[in-house]
Amino acid sequence: MKRSLRKIEKEVKQYKAEVDKVIASEKSPAPKAGAMAPMEAMAIPGMVGGHGPAIVPLAVSDPTSQQLTPLLLAQSLKLYLNDPNFVAQGTEYGFPATTAFGLGTLLFDPSLYPGLDAIPMRAALYSAGFSQADVDAAIAQLYGTDVQFTVQANITWQSTGVTVGPGAIAITYLSGEWTANPDTGLVNAAGNPNYIGKEGYALPGANEGALIGSVNGTAFLVGFGANVPQGLTGLLQLVINDDLSGIYGPGLTDNYGTVTVSIKSI
Repeated sequence: MKRSLRKIEKEVKQYKAEVDKVIASEKSPAPKAGAMAPMEAMAIPGMVGGHGPAIVPLAVSDPTSQQLTPLLLAQSLKLYLNDPNFVAQGTEYGFPATTAFGLGTLLFDPSLYPGLDAIPMRAALYSAGFSQADVDAAIAQLYGTDVQFTVQANITWQSTGVTVGPGAIAITYLSGEWTANPDTGLVNAAGNPNYIGKEGYALPGANEGALIGSVNGTAFLVGFGANVPQGLTGLLQLVINDDLSGIYGPGLTDNYGTVTVSIKSI
């Protein structure tokens, strides 16, 4: 027999008085002999400031009740404390195999926070213990990535702040000129086809001055535009194709100019 949301709310309210006593004493309630507690509980360290661990409803002991799912737990948590951070922490604690993207999708459920903006969503996922890379990837999947980034000609690998996840990311040249060699003049993101990058360049074999991308140390040509190669995950970095370490001369130090690109999830 499935429980209604109203029944969950009633159970949570009935349990709250006992929970308050537990928080105050920082001890778990002991069930009376011969009696079955209406709900089991779990302690989530640090979730209630100044009160030690929070005790939140985890599962109903009634064997005829609906099997606990992440959504059912999240609904119970929201009824207990309507805070996306609290709900995210408790759900992840109860179901530790949940991914950042999976938890974000869950929080969008109509019974939870269907209109949650990216900033509080990011805070909720961080509060659940996910890494910045996992959170960035989840936010990109949930809300889409659409940013503009300006790449400097005289700086080595520059972080775009975009973490590549399972979804496809497109990088498109928008504007700007730069040079990897002032003697040969300014070029756009396609670089100078008369000079080819050598060993020690960001991407040997590609035009000098071309826009190059990298994810987790794997470099690829962007030029006027490219999708991040499939299978790569991690922080997206961009740079001009030049002698990065100054093996053949001044390296990046004599470069100047910028190019601006669009980075979108597709």
